[in-house]
Amino acid sequence: MIDSDEKPNELVEYARDRLREAILTNQLKALDSFSQVQLARELGISRTPLREAVRLLEYEGLTTVQFNRRVTVAGLTAEDLDSLYAQRIMLEALALHTRITAMDEEFLSNSRTTLLEMRIAEDAHDVETWSRLHRIFHLGLVLGTSRRIDLQITHLFDHAERYRRFYLGDSNEHWNKGAEDHLALQQACEAGDRAAAVRRLMEHYASTALGVLHQIDPHYVPALINGSCMMVRGLIFLD
Repeated sequence: MIDSDEKPNELVEYARDRLREAILTNQLKALDSFSQVQLARELGISRTPLREAVRLLEYEGLTTVQFNRRVTVAGLTAEDLDSLYAQRIMLEALALHTRITAMDEEFLSNSRTTLLEMRIAEDAHDVETWSRLHRIFHLGLVLGTSRRIDLQITHLFDHAERYRRFYLGDSNEHWNKGAEDHLALQQACEAGDRAAAVRRLMEHYASTALGVLHQIDPHYVPALINGSCMMVRGLIFLD
């Protein structure tokens, strides 16, 4: 229950954060629909801060509001996935290319420890722990170039969570493939091999995206992802 002394802006932030987390982790599934009255009741707030929270989520592309004021969770679409992962591949490849020379022994040791903890979570299919560690691992490799790029990378990473969880599911094959990709990426960073690290990152994201596409629209041609991979290969070639 919400503290009655909370200010309106705090209530909006609370509602936005709760709903955003539920959408990104697929607790609220794609195309689920709810009345604003129902959501306000479940969150323990009035409809005024809820409307503002929903407006912010609609601007972020996570919800739509129907004419009858029902709130619908945005779908998982091939077009959105293509755009999302194309941007991730280009931005994170650039960031990793820039950041790798700053990775000292302490950082790399901590990163390897995170990978080992991820493997324990993978074996237990502990999705929540794995997701938290996965975030630490990936963002640790690429954040730190500039505030603007960091914010964009983090935003895209969060939005990819819906697709990651959809992709992983209960498939041991997907879990194992992800573990192999992460280890190869870590090893390239430890070797200080910038070209190999960028290539491993690109291939990891492209593989995940294509795996999701195979499930949601196997006939879709990911032109943006293909284009971003061509650009990253050019970066590697010029290195």
